[in-house]
Amino acid sequence: MKRAFLPAAALLLASCASGSNEDSAICGLTHLASANKVLDQAASSAIREIGVWPQDVPTQIPVRAVGYGTGTGIVGETDEGVIVGFTGDGFPASPGFAVALIDDSSEVFRGILIYDMEVPAAFTVIGGVAGPQFVVPMYAFRINWSAVSDPRCPIFASPDSQQEQEG
Repeated sequence: MKRAFLPAAALLLASCASGSNEDSAICGLTHLASANKVLDQAASSAIREIGVWPQDVPTQIPVRAVGYGTGTGIVGETDEGVIVGFTGDGFPASPGFAVALIDDSSEVFRGILIYDMEVPAAFTVIGGVAGPQFVVPMYAFRINWSAVSDPRCPIFASPDSQQEQEG
């Protein structure tokens, strides 16, 4: 069993290294693993919750519903906090939650992941992400970015690659 795993793992890594884009199967698997690593960090207390919306976040940001491609979020403010309007595929059909990700080494905001599941722990709500029918609560975490995002298959597509896919 171990022998079969090593060649398969080598093939997966080689596929990712070959410049795979966001829509490739290997990057899809990598994105799912990355989303799980964020939750693993949260469960192990390796993640630091931020109880407020981070500073210096642009008004247009990358947002990914887990299992789908990178969409766009438009940031706004309400009396109840920050609201991000999501444009993209995969917004949860049932209540889920969203996590704003901040790189703990550089304090750079990276984007938002939307999960289609119940919140795994009690965190401080900093706002919400609005989909077509409702708003899911949003939390913010400082994470070990290099542990959750592979540079060959980054969690969030760059704005340039998003425009190429749309065009």
